[in-house]
Amino acid sequence: MSRTLLEPTLGNPAWMAEHRDDLRQLFPETWTLGANLNLMAIGFKLKLLGVEWRSMDELSRILAFLTKYGVVIVGENGTQFRRSAR
Repeated sequence: MSRTLLEPTLGNPAWMAEHRDDLRQLFPETWTLGANLNLMAIGFKLKLLGVEWRSMDELSRILAFLTKYGVVIVGENGTQFRRSAR
């Protein structure tokens, strides 16, 4: 991931705090199989929020970051996802 492209958004704690709920809304409320998630739609909505990713590899890394940040929860088996409660 290009650090300079993400610094104003995902790399900025103030932006993250302001957009946490917007990021959570990108994911389903209930457990959903990863195969049923439309990753391109999630990526497009990230771009609307100002997150400038350029490849599927970068999008995958962003999704991993959002998991570590607590926006999305991954099930124990690693194939199901849902948004965090808060």
